[in-house]
Amino acid sequence: MPAVSDAIVGFHAQQAVEKALKAVLAGAGAGFPFTHNIAVLLQLCEDAGIGVPVPLDQVDLLTPLGVAERYGARSPGTVDRATAWTSRRAR
Repeated sequence: MPAVSDAIVGFHAQQAVEKALKAVLAGAGAGFPFTHNIAVLLQLCEDAGIGVPVPLDQVDLLTPLGVAERYGARSPGTVDRATAWTSRRAR
């Protein structure tokens, strides 16, 4: 949907990943701090012995998108929607 800005798409993608990782941690009984930092959450999963089933090697690039939209920080840039869609479908 071209009418929806890249910032909004990025924010919701970041939120989805953040909440999913927190749900996995909570389900495993692992604690986590108040954070929007996806890299921190991925590390906590690793530390708890939780394997992340989908390759998420660059998903932490979404962190600034969530923070910028939520807290009004400067724009983190744009989301390459075509690459994101292609990467998702290839898995």
